Amino acid sequence: MKKLIFVVFAVLLSNSTFCNADYIRGEATEITNITAYSTGTVTGDIRIVVKNTVLGCRGGYYVNSENPGKTSILSIALSAFHTNTKVLINAYDTPRWAGSSHDYCLIEGIDLAK
Repeated sequence: MKKLIFVVFAVLLSNSTFCNADYIRGEATEITNITAYSTGTVTGDIRIVVKNTVLGCRGGYYVNSENPGKTSILSIALSAFHTNTKVLINAYDTPRWAGSSHDYCLIEGIDLAK
């Protein structure tokens, strides 16, 4: 019975979204592109591309449609984009964004920076 519980627990952990994810700290950079998707496999997702990328997130960043912080992240991103203010974006490298084969990272948080 203990072996069965261990196996079930191991399988659940291996399927966990952030089990093997690395936390990637961004650096101060400008947003060069923001895209919102209304159809297709990434309906409701937001994609953010920055001027200076960091290792692990060379494609940029994304927020998926189910993320409860999506509107807050989009609001800060749009503010930074329109005022040319630098941002710091911290993210996870897993799960990768379904909208591209490039290495887009899932946004954990975004800060305005000076």
